[in-house]
Amino acid sequence: MFNSPLGAIPAFTPPELSGSAPDGFRSISISQALMEYAKPIMERLESEEISDLNEVLQLATPLWNYSLGIAPEEKKEEQRTVLIDSFQEVLKMDQQQAEDFLSEMLKRKEYLFPPEIQPAFPPTTLFIRKEVSHRIVPFNFDELQLSEQPIPPDTEDQKMIQTVRQMDRYLLESADYDEWEDHYFQMEEECASRFRTWLFAKGLTEEHPDFAYCVERFLNFVYLYGHGGAVILANVSPLEIEEFFRYHLLRKVMVEQPHEYTWWIPALKLFYTFLYEKDYLSEESPLIEHLDEVEPHFIEQLRENFS
Repeated sequence: MFNSPLGAIPAFTPPELSGSAPDGFRSISISQALMEYAKPIMERLESEEISDLNEVLQLATPLWNYSLGIAPEEKKEEQRTVLIDSFQEVLKMDQQQAEDFLSEMLKRKEYLFPPEIQPAFPPTTLFIRKEVSHRIVPFNFDELQLSEQPIPPDTEDQKMIQTVRQMDRYLLESADYDEWEDHYFQMEEECASRFRTWLFAKGLTEEHPDFAYCVERFLNFVYLYGHGGAVILANVSPLEIEEFFRYHLLRKVMVEQPHEYTWWIPALKLFYTFLYEKDYLSEESPLIEHLDEVEPHFIEQLRENFS
């Protein structure tokens, strides 16, 4: 437990994932469960140079529904035929390969999500078997060896800051989404580009994580996620930071390896330093200190989920 503006908060267990998973399992949202289940489909699509997530879901969703076995008996054979045809068309399989793949995926569902151990409540949560144990350690910020010398804003930086401030005005003045949708995506692109340029000037190399991608996901949370009030980069509160790490990041953002979630702490600390050096903030944000407080609880949650 630790203190927040709302009082004591459990150590980063997302609200809908608060059920206690049995040994060898972890709690997972329905949307994440579907993506984990669909990994064999994604691997086969990538081998065909197809990376459209929607195409993955178009195959995975009816397969998931079929695996539940809740359709009327007369519909099951029809569902099976549709799945076999889809595998043949999209995954480039012959009839026998498609039938074998369907059998493999049904066994995968039973293995990953044994029905007898699934929670009755909340209905949006499942227990998934931990297929692999991952070593989760805090990101070693010192390894970056970045310059501490401030980099004053240039013309492109100033343009980016103006774009951010215009985005802020849209939110603070409660403008309609249709009015600022295009502006948001322009702002996101400019922020990521200028932040990446700043990182490289500070000494970041291509071998380091893509912190700009982490920032894009954070901007999405700040400006596009419903907070019950206007939230902008300049007024993100400790409570919102905790919500981002406790709930949003693990539920909404898929990564290739669980340790990649640890990149978000240093990414946001660097981003707020960047915003200060570029004159968006009048002082270095106290959120940087709060991120240091958040990190051990977030690491603990990652270890609970993935170790």
